[in-house]
Amino acid sequence: MPSVHDPRLEPDPESISLVAADVRDEDRFSDVRVDRAALAGLVAERLEFRRSFLAGVDLQESVLGRLELTDAVFEKCDASNGKWSESALVRARFVDCRLIGIDLGGASIQHVTFERCAIELSSFRLASFKSAVFNECTMRDTEFSGADLRGVRFSQCDLKRVQMSGAKLKGADLRGSSIDDIRVSPADLGGAIVDPIQMTGLAWTIGRHFGIIVRE
Repeated sequence: MPSVHDPRLEPDPESISLVAADVRDEDRFSDVRVDRAALAGLVAERLEFRRSFLAGVDLQESVLGRLELTDAVFEKCDASNGKWSESALVRARFVDCRLIGIDLGGASIQHVTFERCAIELSSFRLASFKSAVFNECTMRDTEFSGADLRGVRFSQCDLKRVQMSGAKLKGADLRGSSIDDIRVSPADLGGAIVDPIQMTGLAWTIGRHFGIIVRE
């Protein structure tokens, strides 16, 4: 498993209230805790959270282009259908979050853990990962086309119908995850780590790619 650095948080952050109408482009929040804020539909560019803990925050359909998260924890937050493209996430942790349909296309994701999150129908297209882990996440129909997934660990995840065409998968560890009907070419799979059971399933994907017909 990749070595993922934990977020560095202050032991006693300031508890603040956030209202969507009061948040502006390039606002910066440091050493804060935000609980149960109603920020659905929030629109802001280059918003920044440092050494921050967000719990139960509603960020559904938020549009946060170039969001910067450094040393941040999101726990039981809902960012479904959010548009967070080209964001930078460094030493962040998402726990029990709903990220269904989120767009993190082109994001830079370093030392980030996603734990028990719902991430179906989401997009990490062209995202760059370094030292990242998805653990017990549901990720059906999510897109990683063209993403750099080298060394990423997918542990006990549901990756059914995930699109990984053109992704860099050298060292990506898929063992223990469900990869039924994964969308990927044999060339893309070079260097990926799978278990024997997964390899049996991938044989059908590879066979279809080369037009092999299997009949009894």
